[in-house]
Amino acid sequence: MSQEILDMECSNVFIATKVYNWRGAHVSYHANNCWIPCDEGNRHFRAIRERIEKKLCEELEPHITRATKVYCSEGRVTGYDWEGGFIPHDFQNRLFQLLRAAIESGVCQVEEPREIDASMSRIDSLIFCVILDRGWQHLAGRLERTFEHQANPDSDPVALQVRLQNLPAEGGDVFPLVCEALGVEPPEHPISLKYLKAAMIEVEISVANLLKIFRGELARIEERIAPFVNDQLEQHLTRSGRSKSRGPSIDWLIQMAPNYLTYVVADTANVALQAFALEYGGNAPGHVTEDTLLRSHLTFARHYDGSIRLWQFKSQGDHSFQVQGRWEGGAALATVSDEQRRKVVDLQFVSSRVQQLFQSGFAAEALVLANAAFEVVVERYLALAVANDPIAEDKVKAQGHRQHLELLDKVVSAETEPNLQSAEFKEFVSVMFEMNMMRNNYLHQLVPPSQDPWKLAELDRIVGRVLPFLTEPFRSRNTLGCLFQHGGPRQETTLLLLSELKM
Repeated sequence: MSQEILDMECSNVFIATKVYNWRGAHVSYHANNCWIPCDEGNRHFRAIRERIEKKLCEELEPHITRATKVYCSEGRVTGYDWEGGFIPHDFQNRLFQLLRAAIESGVCQVEEPREIDASMSRIDSLIFCVILDRGWQHLAGRLERTFEHQANPDSDPVALQVRLQNLPAEGGDVFPLVCEALGVEPPEHPISLKYLKAAMIEVEISVANLLKIFRGELARIEERIAPFVNDQLEQHLTRSGRSKSRGPSIDWLIQMAPNYLTYVVADTANVALQAFALEYGGNAPGHVTEDTLLRSHLTFARHYDGSIRLWQFKSQGDHSFQVQGRWEGGAALATVSDEQRRKVVDLQFVSSRVQQLFQSGFAAEALVLANAAFEVVVERYLALAVANDPIAEDKVKAQGHRQHLELLDKVVSAETEPNLQSAEFKEFVSVMFEMNMMRNNYLHQLVPPSQDPWKLAELDRIVGRVLPFLTEPFRSRNTLGCLFQHGGPRQETTLLLLSELKM
């Protein structure tokens, strides 16, 4: 729904129903088929609150008409399921209070849960399938091996079954498609140009190991979904009556597996990719990232009876501009067409190269290039600040990047530049110190940020935390962009730098 339509819908709200989470906290309103979060920073929420206060909109509680009892393994009722989710048996919970009132008034009908079909074969293992853009160059059929994953140094490794194969095994040649695209008849004798194949990596994990893996991974679940996983875990423990020390049930671990196994799958798949490339050479089919697995995943379940069934599927494809026709001029083409501009490497170009390196599995190399961009920008900022003193300017240019960062840190600490005082910019300065150290360790000692060159999933996490200061437009504008301020640094900054340079 567009912002314009949402604005119009919220301006004409006459009934708004409160929405609670399973904990009983009021989290949003449902009005005119819109979900409005309870956030004072949200103008639609403020608009609804204003209409409620002016008696222009009626605020309603949710209407609970049907609920199903939830039992723990000991037979105790731990809560109720309804169309809005789970309601814990907690007298302090607002949803439970509403449910009790609805039951006592006869509005809500309470049912017993349906019996579980015991005839279905239990799940023995989960098979995660990772599809890459191109095939294995030296693979003629399925290749299998057992890899070990160790969640932490104090735990015993877990065996994972890994299988590599091309899809299809005998790929069709691209030459007939080339002829079709050009509108020409293919030659009488077939020509082999290039096979169309995709590589698939299967990582099979026994459900018997899920609890052990989950305990090891819980502390490092991808930070974007960690709150969701922790909330779901707490809800499950409440529903099941299980303690934290006992941990979640196998059913929950299987259902939530794609959310907490991204690191394990990415780490194992990338180890297989690296090992195959070192063993046989040739072009690598690609690189596996946790972000890709969160957006798109394909999981099958192997049952005890030997059958394999689709378990979970999620596909959130990359956005496409759907371009076609004549390629008219844009910013990139304007640069390509200008001989002088082509010779100037700007930050947008560098950012694009950094992203391409990172997405291709070269995180450490992307970090080195990003650090070089920061070196250039910081030096130019400091040189501009003392440009009226040629000797001081030469001294700045003769210094190394760490010395430049120390000078910039003193400018920030002295608070001589108002637009360098945000918490985000201070974090940026700290990140640049960290990046420079990681860059030096890698270039001078061949020690990657992850310490272990095989741990690409860990390396992606470390580097992926610092690159957004260059690659994400909004974050870059609020941090790196502050060093391009109009009019240059203030006089107080210049005096401070000259003092530090002992000029």
